[in-house]
Amino acid sequence: MALGCFCLWFSSPLICPAQTPSTFSLQDALRLTLLHHPQLQIQQEQVNAQRGVLRQAAGQFNLQLGADGSQAHTYRPLTAYEEFVYGQYGQVGTSLTTNTSQLAFEASRQLRNGITLSPSISAARTTDNLTNLGGISQGSIQFAVTLPLLRGRGRSVVDAQELSSAKQVEAAVFEVNETITGLLATTANSYWSVVAARKNLDVLKEAETRSNALVENTQSLIEADRLPRAEINTAKANQAQRIANRMEGERLVVEARQQLAVDMGLDVSQVNLLPEISTDFPTGMDPETVPSGPQAIEAYTQLALQQRPELKALKKREEASQILAIAAKNGLKPQLDVRVSTGASGLDEGTRFDEFLFAAGHSARGMDVSGGITYRFPPARDAAAGALMQANAAKRQVDLQYMDTARRTAAAVTPALVGVRSEAQQLSRTHESVQFYRNAVDAEREKLRMGAGSVLNTLQMQDRLILAMQTEVQAELEYAQMLVRMRQATSTIVTTYDQGGTIDPDVFSTLPALPQTQQQTQQKAVPLP
Repeated sequence: MALGCFCLWFSSPLICPAQTPSTFSLQDALRLTLLHHPQLQIQQEQVNAQRGVLRQAAGQFNLQLGADGSQAHTYRPLTAYEEFVYGQYGQVGTSLTTNTSQLAFEASRQLRNGITLSPSISAARTTDNLTNLGGISQGSIQFAVTLPLLRGRGRSVVDAQELSSAKQVEAAVFEVNETITGLLATTANSYWSVVAARKNLDVLKEAETRSNALVENTQSLIEADRLPRAEINTAKANQAQRIANRMEGERLVVEARQQLAVDMGLDVSQVNLLPEISTDFPTGMDPETVPSGPQAIEAYTQLALQQRPELKALKKREEASQILAIAAKNGLKPQLDVRVSTGASGLDEGTRFDEFLFAAGHSARGMDVSGGITYRFPPARDAAAGALMQANAAKRQVDLQYMDTARRTAAAVTPALVGVRSEAQQLSRTHESVQFYRNAVDAEREKLRMGAGSVLNTLQMQDRLILAMQTEVQAELEYAQMLVRMRQATSTIVTTYDQGGTIDPDVFSTLPALPQTQQQTQQKAVPLP
């Protein structure tokens, strides 16, 4: 059964019966979970959101461009003396009319070490109706550098937000893998529950068939006067009970399939389209082959601590908090900046546009140089101290979360490993029990056929067989789910890389390899969709 058929089946609003697969395996269920589950999509959007935060933080170092233009027309009344003076030169008027045009372009960029570069070019032209009829254009080209000496100096401080956001992106990716681990474990457990419900239904159907045969055999023996007529009541009562049990088993199968579909993340409209399962329970291991002892437990514990995506995510968040704490500590320092600028100024006369635009490069006589120092220091420092307290508290919280998660991760390994061994032993014993009870039922039926037995004894032995078979199914379910628990405890359901991971086709039917052989196991991995 191809996965592509599943994708088309569950993504198309119109379902084509010819495209609907008849069965699907555990591997298909896991893949569909990765394709459809909303929780995984939500977590992936969290990664995208964190990437947006990273891009926003990087915007602090983007090149900033600016332009400014203005035009002014002003009137200033002349004093009597100014009117007299200008009148001597034949210029008559009662006000000074001035036209001013200004144009400026500037750029600014902060480097990740805190230095800010600010080049600019500007031009201004002035004309009036008295002394400057021809117009004067002045222009300048400047290049300024601002160098922080205390607060805001160094990449570990200036670029702290971007560095911290990059760590948060890595943490979010690991959290996706943690979500994948949980979702796949839940799907696997639900899949095994469907397998158990289906096999239990088969047991109940077999019991119903046996009860039907018992009614027929009892009736034949009664008609042959080899059994009392009252025996038929016991046989029919048993038959009615078996029919009721089979109907209840059918209900439990529907319920288990419904839960599996929900755990796979399918829509309500897709639940009834779920095909029949095709993967059987994993074969039980020989209990003696299950690793045990302090060395195995220690090896699996170390594997769990190394593999757990949540621990890796918390480690990245711890690094991110440390970066912000260092930057917040720098905020306690006073601000001491040195600004140095250089450039050239020019002048040109005339009213043409080119004379105005290129005035900065005309008639320049030398380089302009200027410098200055800026010092700012809030005596209370409440804002900086408060930011430092928050950063340190956030770091301590992540540290405590890491230690608590590591403690719980290590504590989950031993019960899971012991559980696998215990469930393997129980499964082996239940297989033997079922076989012995089958032999006993056959013996009772033979005794009944020969007239030496009773319907009651046969029913009691059949009840014991059914109970043993149901116990066998439950043991198979618990063994399979214990393997899932062991995989989840050791975080070996998916193998994490930078983004995403790989899933082993046999991951839920075998124990995780011990660390010394784990590399060989990873070579069997199949890429996730």
